[in-house]
Amino acid sequence: MKRAIVVLAWIGVAAVASAVPTIDGSISGGEGWLHFTEDPDARPVLGGSTTHSDNIGESSSFFWRDDLNAVNHTFQDNRADVMEFYVAHDVNNLYVAVAGPTAPFNSFTDTGGNNDQGDLFIAIDTSGGTASGSLNVNNTHNSFGGVRAVDFLNWTPTYFLAVQYADNGGGGGGRANIEQATTHSISADEGNTTSDGGFEWRASINASAAYDTVNGNAGEFEFRIPWGMIGLPSGGPADGEPLRFAMYVTQNFAQYDPYDSGPGFGNGTSHEQIGDNPGDPDSGGLLGPTDAGSLHSPGSDYTADLSLSVGHDDGVDTIEEHYSFVANAVPEPGTFVMMFLGLAGIVAVRFLPKRANRAVPKFPSGADAP
Repeated sequence: MKRAIVVLAWIGVAAVASAVPTIDGSISGGEGWLHFTEDPDARPVLGGSTTHSDNIGESSSFFWRDDLNAVNHTFQDNRADVMEFYVAHDVNNLYVAVAGPTAPFNSFTDTGGNNDQGDLFIAIDTSGGTASGSLNVNNTHNSFGGVRAVDFLNWTPTYFLAVQYADNGGGGGGRANIEQATTHSISADEGNTTSDGGFEWRASINASAAYDTVNGNAGEFEFRIPWGMIGLPSGGPADGEPLRFAMYVTQNFAQYDPYDSGPGFGNGTSHEQIGDNPGDPDSGGLLGPTDAGSLHSPGSDYTADLSLSVGHDDGVDTIEEHYSFVANAVPEPGTFVMMFLGLAGIVAVRFLPKRANRAVPKFPSGADAP
């Protein structure tokens, strides 16, 4: 009896190890997702929520400015709010999920602007080691009509996963891509209905999202990224080497800065409440753009000057905070099988009655022990 109990326990371990997310645009439990929170997963400064990936309901997520016509637009919905961030991985792929923004969906009605009103970006640093360096605005993602007014300080993203728009009924099929920093080479570029066994993504609107404490109406995005598309070998980073991430949403246009980003460190001890006045710097040594406070100024607006160096003293929003994830290398599938068979055999031998010349029973490949 002891033998059967222990062997079945190892079958359970193998099943858990092989669980991977289903890419269907609906983030759900039981799929191996690891949920990141501001505390303890934000770097370099811990703080903020222990239950959410970013502060929810910032004023900046409701506002953008049409600088051409000098008009401020206000959403009824917190359409540009990044709320939750998830990661999973297996030997072949990195899986990423974001919950919150509805701005990229092309079928949506809102007084501040209908349909697609923003692009979603996930900055990924695959370089490992200690976070360092910086990334100038002109070396960031630029394949959606030009760069956005965002740069990175004290860490150096190497790839950008980006959504130009999600097709939830507006037509066109959606578009997301993976672009390498600096070289701007594209390793994947496809819609949210494509199924080709490689890069894949889906998105949907969850109209009963309890985590959205503003109105319970949030977008959910899921991605499957083959390791090679972000410059890593099968199995992902070496043991102990971190991956770093930040998520943010901008308006659709070139040289617009973020509505919201996560994680981040805003004024005082409040994580990532951004919403700067047009042209205002995110100054004062803050680790994220400034808080709009009671001004209710646009969260995403046009920045004319992109020529300055990376820092908090210009109109380009600087993202310094990030999530840090250490993914131990995933064994090849065959390794799990060998581990299971070997350990099951050891356990079986341990609990067999001690009889002379009794052989260890052999079971067909894939069969359960009696």
